[in-house]
Amino acid sequence: MSFLKAISDGHCRCGGLYPQWFLLHVAALGVLSGCRSSRDLDAFARRQREAMKQLLGLD
Repeated sequence: MSFLKAISDGHCRCGGLYPQWFLLHVAALGVLSGCRSSRDLDAFARRQREAMKQLLGLD
């Protein structure tokens, strides 16, 4: 996770719900879980959102 946090965050902070490192973390976990499309990643993130937020200490 420290590697993901070290990556420069170039997106606008004026509307993002989650930091870039979190989105990269979710994408990596989704791919490791078998997601093969953005639709798969979306479904994965929705299913796992609360568990990941608790585990990573996000609001």
